[in-house]
Amino acid sequence: MKKNKVKKSIYIIITITLLIVFILNIIPKKKYNIDDTIILKKAYINYAWGYEYTGYLFLNDGKIYSFDDKDNKTKTPKTNEELLKESKYYKKLSKKDLKKLKENISYLSNKKTKRKFLAFDAGSNYIEVYNELGTIKIYEKGDYELFNKTKESKVIIKIVNKYIK
Repeated sequence: MKKNKVKKSIYIIITITLLIVFILNIIPKKKYNIDDTIILKKAYINYAWGYEYTGYLFLNDGKIYSFDDKDNKTKTPKTNEELLKESKYYKKLSKKDLKKLKENISYLSNKKTKRKFLAFDAGSNYIEVYNELGTIKIYEKGDYELFNKTKESKVIIKIVNKYIK
């Protein structure tokens, strides 16, 4: 008699476990929203004579957001995701420019990047993109000067300058 109760209890536990696993697998999971993916950042940062960190975030869906983090008391730059949460909608890329921007970002590499030191306390005005290779800085002017001399970076900079004056 006790063997039957134990078998029945094990059967119930297994059935409930399988049912829970099944339900968890059919409930839609929150998918990563590719449209909220930041593909490019144009920013200016300076620690000398007070902290300043301002710029623009370009999203995968073509929206551009502006941010101003100068009131950050920690003087530690926030992550792109934190900046995006606090940023304001600025404008949207045309479909043609968005397509061209994404194509050039996907083909971009660090192969032809040159960086040299210029000065102290000049801050940094820069453009960086995010692709499968990670973060690639394609332009920097300030304490250091950096240029990515690939044709892709030239197209990207031209599109950025078209929307951000």
